[in-house]
Amino acid sequence: KKGLFAVSAEGHDADEIMMLALDAGAEDFSEGDGVFEISCDPADFHAVRTSLEEAGLEFLSAEIVMVPQNTVSVDDETRAKIERMIDMLEDSDDVQNIYHNAELPEDDEE
Repeated sequence: KKGLFAVSAEGHDADEIMMLALDAGAEDFSEGDGVFEISCDPADFHAVRTSLEEAGLEFLSAEIVMVPQNTVSVDDETRAKIERMIDMLEDSDDVQNIYHNAELPEDDEE
């Protein structure tokens, strides 16, 4: 489990946000695709969130998620099976979240 915050990079300096996050108790900071991602220990989630909100940050998302420690490469056949299973699980009203450790790259075919 990890606490994960997403903050829009627009109008923010990466170094400033990184220092705010680390001072708030975050474990990691990364940036990409116009978004800063800040992660923390789930036990520190509330304290980090409060500190960042007091600093004036608005979150695109802020939640506790499951993050795999190791990922597994899959071939095309296995990928299709996993995607089909995920689709079936998403259609179930009883399923709230789905987590996996398969590397499922996005298709570049559009």
